[in-house]
Amino acid sequence: MTFYTTEKPLPTRQVHLDFHTSEHLPDVGSRFNKQAFQAAVKQGNLTSITVFAKCHHSWCYYPTTVGRVHPTLDFDLMGAQLEAAHEIGVECPLYITVGWSVNDAHWYPDSVCRNRNGERLSTKPIEGRPADEVIPPCCWYHLCPSGKYREHIIELTRELCTKYPIDGLFYDINNLVEHCYCPNCLAGMTQEGVDIDDEHAVYGYNMRKWSSLKEACCELAKAASPDATLYWNGKDKYLYDEGTYRFNTHAELEDLANAWGGYNKLPLRARFFKKQGRQVIAQSGKFNTLWGEFGGFKHPNALRYEVAHMLCNGVCAAMGDQLHPQGEMDVGTYERLGDAFGYAAAIEDYCLPSQHHATTGVWVVQDTEANQSGVVDMLLEGQIGFDAVTATDTLADYDVIILSGTRCLDDEDAARLRDYVAGGGGLLVLGESALHRSEDRLLIDIGAEFVRFAPHDVDYTRVRECWGSEMVSTPLLNYHAGMRVRPTEDAEVLADIHDPYFDRTFGHFCSHRNTPFQVEASGAPAILRKGRVVYFAHTLGQSYSEHAMALHRELVLHHLRALRRRTYLDVRLPSCGRAYLLKQEHQRRFVAHVLYAPPLPRGTAGHQQLIEDLPILHDVTVRLDVDEAIVAARLIPGDTSLPLTRENSTVLVTLPPFSMHQGVVFEYE
Repeated sequence: MTFYTTEKPLPTRQVHLDFHTSEHLPDVGSRFNKQAFQAAVKQGNLTSITVFAKCHHSWCYYPTTVGRVHPTLDFDLMGAQLEAAHEIGVECPLYITVGWSVNDAHWYPDSVCRNRNGERLSTKPIEGRPADEVIPPCCWYHLCPSGKYREHIIELTRELCTKYPIDGLFYDINNLVEHCYCPNCLAGMTQEGVDIDDEHAVYGYNMRKWSSLKEACCELAKAASPDATLYWNGKDKYLYDEGTYRFNTHAELEDLANAWGGYNKLPLRARFFKKQGRQVIAQSGKFNTLWGEFGGFKHPNALRYEVAHMLCNGVCAAMGDQLHPQGEMDVGTYERLGDAFGYAAAIEDYCLPSQHHATTGVWVVQDTEANQSGVVDMLLEGQIGFDAVTATDTLADYDVIILSGTRCLDDEDAARLRDYVAGGGGLLVLGESALHRSEDRLLIDIGAEFVRFAPHDVDYTRVRECWGSEMVSTPLLNYHAGMRVRPTEDAEVLADIHDPYFDRTFGHFCSHRNTPFQVEASGAPAILRKGRVVYFAHTLGQSYSEHAMALHRELVLHHLRALRRRTYLDVRLPSCGRAYLLKQEHQRRFVAHVLYAPPLPRGTAGHQQLIEDLPILHDVTVRLDVDEAIVAARLIPGDTSLPLTRENSTVLVTLPPFSMHQGVVFEYE
């Protein structure tokens, strides 16, 4: 199996310049000016800018004999952008749409994806809509890379690789339809003997179809430019699958953090994808809401924070922009990006290349489920460093591994975790994650026997011992009732489940929300400890993701801290603060990155997370406890020396007042 790679370091400051331009717009590209384009790129402090060969409207922006040039474009716009970028030493990958291409849906009707009933598939209903009806955002037919349309994409790639120097190719909208029954696919499946009533077989055919296209295009690109970057943007940015991801030379983690995904989504994904041995780019956008927004701007502080946050997670930074149809770069955008990327330039050498350094591991379930994201939220808000852990990692590198609540283990995974615990490792087990993924049996010794799944809609946790002022002795509501287990004699019960009087129904209800708790405990444990294993009966990650009760977070973090034997980095900040520790082994240094910017929910129903204010933090202390002998500390940016205080194996520095970000470089012998 061929894996496509690139040896060159990825550009650290990138713009993805959207240009989805309707045929109904006049004078496309008429205001493009090479010097103005170069001035904007320089002002933005860019090292790479992706420009369009072909857009979602199906138009090409260069002279082509394979595709169709935009009808109101009269020169080689893409070629001019490429030349302008190269003249000032900036890379310039080329964008090609695949899965959404509205005019291609008319030109290649047999390649429009269809369901089992033969209905054409689209992102939102299109069929039968009158031409004068208002169209919703992001409304496109799904295209299938089959038949003549498949050949079109391949020949377009060949043409670009023949006519232009290729830094990289970005293919957009791939693998979104996993079961296509278009005429081309039906004919292909018949030829291969695929049973179209077997969904698994149809899925396999569709994956082979996509792989065939990708391989053909990748071979053309690599033959023309062996070090070109290649990226097929689609579902595989959420789920890593070796069979499909092998066509990507790197990972691109696309999230418009203010409007989809949120600011807490990047850290776990950055850690996971870095472990796949590829370079990683994080991508957000300058838009106030989503892609395709003309005239929408984030606050400059949001851009500055997002770019810094990407780099502090050890990945390259990219921002999305959208070029005006007449080809003139927006000065206001590049003034704002110039500030953000200017800051990036000052810190990027202390972020890349690097490895995350943490004693806590989150066992990765490769989806966007709430259990995992809620646990990550807790860790980030508690400034607890963590890494992504999979079954192939060296588990002994971690003090504690968290199973976040989802049933994801098989016998082989569980055997490795049992060996890890026997060797002194700690496990924090939430909800049903100690069960076999498909059988109702415990695979991890949590100090209990499985009894049954949750018998109520909600229940309550009462801790047996409070700590400080952070916990209450009152039964604490669990929005999702917990699994019931029977403790063994060698386990210690740390908290008890209290049942509600009854489930809330039309026949039995009390007050506005949940039924109150019974005063007497149910006899089932809410939290157990056996040796180095702590078990929670509830999926508190999901509860925290959905309801954000701070006491759930404190409950989990308290027991996590009790399991940890060592804390490499200790920084105490408000809950919106973030603290990350990177190791740069070749430079013989650790870099602690401390960030603070509160995302505020705004807009309808508070669905947008907007950063605007960057308060100044005072008297923040940073403690480092590592095996290496630390000899000096200094601030970045600025390269100012800091006095070190030593406490046994720990070194401590106090930061001067700072806003948004402060890095501390710890040099070792």
